Amino acid sequence: MPEPNLEEVLCAQPGSSSKACRKFISRFAPLALKTLKSNLNRRSEWKSLDISDNDVVSLAEIDLWAKAKLVRKYGRVEGNGVWRRYRPCFGLAFDNARKVGVPEDSEDGADYFVNRAEFRLLCAYLCIYASMLDAFNSIDVGQGAGGGDGDGDGTDSDRRIDRQEWLASYGKLRRRAFVALSDLKEGEAARAAAEEIFGCVDADGSGYIRLSEWCEYLSLAEVNAGTVLGPLLSPGDHIHKRKRSARRRKSSSSSSRRRSGAIGKSSKSRSAKSLALRVSSVQPRGGDDGSKSRPATEFARMGARLDVTEYTEAFAPLAEKSRGGKALRSEAWKAADPNANDLLSLSECDAWVRAALVCECGGERGEELWRKFRPSLCRAFAKARDISPAEDIVGAVQYGGSGAVTTTDDYVTKKEFRLLCVYLCLYAKMLDSFNAIDQGYRDWKRPQDSPGRAITGDHDRRLELTEWMDRYPNVASHGFVALANIDDPQKVFEEMDGDGKGMVLFGEWCSYIEKAEMQEGTAMGTRLVKAEKKKKENHSKRLNKERVTKQSSKSRDKSGPTEELGLFISAFEHMAKDSDEGKQIRKKEWTSIDANGNNLASLAEVDRWIKHTLVSKHKRNKGEHLWNLFRPGYIKAFNKARDVAPDEAISGAMTATTDDYISKREFRLLVVYLCVYARMLDAFAMIDGGSAGVDANDDRRIELHEWLSGYKKVGKHGFVALESINDPESVFKTMDSDEGGMILLGEWCRYLEDAEVEAKTEMGESFAIAREAKEEKAVELALLAPGAIPKVEEPVGPTDDVSEFVA
Repeated sequence: MPEPNLEEVLCAQPGSSSKACRKFISRFAPLALKTLKSNLNRRSEWKSLDISDNDVVSLAEIDLWAKAKLVRKYGRVEGNGVWRRYRPCFGLAFDNARKVGVPEDSEDGADYFVNRAEFRLLCAYLCIYASMLDAFNSIDVGQGAGGGDGDGDGTDSDRRIDRQEWLASYGKLRRRAFVALSDLKEGEAARAAAEEIFGCVDADGSGYIRLSEWCEYLSLAEVNAGTVLGPLLSPGDHIHKRKRSARRRKSSSSSSRRRSGAIGKSSKSRSAKSLALRVSSVQPRGGDDGSKSRPATEFARMGARLDVTEYTEAFAPLAEKSRGGKALRSEAWKAADPNANDLLSLSECDAWVRAALVCECGGERGEELWRKFRPSLCRAFAKARDISPAEDIVGAVQYGGSGAVTTTDDYVTKKEFRLLCVYLCLYAKMLDSFNAIDQGYRDWKRPQDSPGRAITGDHDRRLELTEWMDRYPNVASHGFVALANIDDPQKVFEEMDGDGKGMVLFGEWCSYIEKAEMQEGTAMGTRLVKAEKKKKENHSKRLNKERVTKQSSKSRDKSGPTEELGLFISAFEHMAKDSDEGKQIRKKEWTSIDANGNNLASLAEVDRWIKHTLVSKHKRNKGEHLWNLFRPGYIKAFNKARDVAPDEAISGAMTATTDDYISKREFRLLVVYLCVYARMLDAFAMIDGGSAGVDANDDRRIELHEWLSGYKKVGKHGFVALESINDPESVFKTMDSDEGGMILLGEWCRYLEDAEVEAKTEMGESFAIAREAKEEKAVELALLAPGAIPKVEEPVGPTDDVSEFVA
């Protein structure tokens, strides 16, 4: 039977659906067709639906996608109304669609999501169950404003039909598109049949018809009658048979390949259920012949090493230098770096290790391993983070203290992630050998009448001489050069005890083992030597960089615009040209800033666009640094530019007008003001704190002593008010309009603007345009609401700080 066009089947006949239902179905029915065009549309929609890009979607993702699709077509108010009305059917459509496709890995866990292969049927089920819900709502008198015509939003519905509601309104359903409703008639003769139908639908005998019972009854009738909707509503039995047979085939194939030796330690044979690792252990715990028994002497020798084996199996595949290992690390990094800043803190690393072990080994077992080997995590983290060169983190200056800057050396970067996994395994083995002395081994030689296993040792995280002398032979087989063939255990203990306090801590234990491995030139030692060499090189580079920075800061002329200002302006000045070339550039850039295509740009959109422009022009680190440096000026440029064009109401908005946004006509002046206010901020920061740029001494206000020592530095910034200052104290008082004894950024900008306007410079003319437009609007507002014409002044003082914080 050919695939039906659901829009024609469900909505074609008069009275078969409400107006709201037809609007809903028209958005999703085209995606349920088996045509080339529909297939292409589904591919496009899947990209916007699968926001996590993992090829499966949850019910929450479907809900957001459906809402956005309806709002995009019908506007915010009507689209939200349609979405709320038919939202109860999303769960039914989701539950049916997720059981249809056979996942590639054939695991039960994938049945909790809808995959790409099930997407077409999901769209079909959205339409079918929306139509069933529409029929249900036409009977449910709790529908509220919509009543029986189905045009309400459904928020007042009690989501059940009682016998009285059914008998009063069942006749409305005979024109619906479902076969179970086509024979319903009004009148006393049909009342007995309606009573019987109510009893059939009310499967639990509660006296109410619930939505799930309603949809199940209609679906079963379609399947039994063999209608065009029947095949869509009855995929369950043969689909589940396909799933079970697929699992059996894969299980049989895996067993045969494992018997033939095709599957061994390869990470490809691992389970894909863990988002943290995508791997699980397949290495048998028994002997070489696959048996699970071990001699008691072997257990006594290994002791707790069974735990470290299970721990390291979780992370060893991530440490491989192979294409498969790289793919596994890519997946694991997404789980480890939840805020997607490409930096992994110690707390994030700890949370990821815990989640990975729980996913890999089960909840209770994973928690046990995480707690046991947690002390080794800090050493692995500290060792891995020193590999890559340290770089300053933009925006991480610590104010109010020493002015120290946070660098990438405080985190593990993506480049260091593989080595982190290496060190997790390495230091877990060192901790295991340490615990073998401190904690003792399980006693496997207890009498037969005393079941269970005892643990000897005090486990106080330190090794005393008596513990070492009693148990040092136990660690000879742990694979470390320093612990094998010990002839003089007391001398070894003294060498380990670096501080001479009569006990060996875990740090001293690790340092002793590392030193021995490096001296012997083992594979482990070679890796540790390279790590130490990298650490020293990075430290040397950091010192040289700081030395060069200090020398350059002493030798350069601190007067005039900074280099950062030139880089910032170079990214925008070509857009500010009042020419055909500049117009074409602005037209192209406007499509980037106006992401939602409403010809208006909010402050948030402007902020994102500035960041994107700077990063595109000057690469990521430098671009983000410039974006943060001049960010206080963005809100001033935005507020200045948005007053230029006439104020107009926005369709669909209750209070907002175009004066709350930047329109396309105001875009050129926005760019002009961005450059101007960046120049003002650069001059302000050069005086604030007594040094160029932002540092720990900057407090966003200029005091008299700062002004007197720094006003000569800003004479070359291109402002009339700063070029020739004869009486600096008098100028300071003029700037300090609120007489607070300090100049705030708002007062600074207002003083420079007034001087430019009064001198009628090119910069002053751009300010005059905005001022005149704002004054005209104030006059118009006063005429509409009679009263005194408000004084047009920009706020100064603390308001500026609040505005910058909110921005």
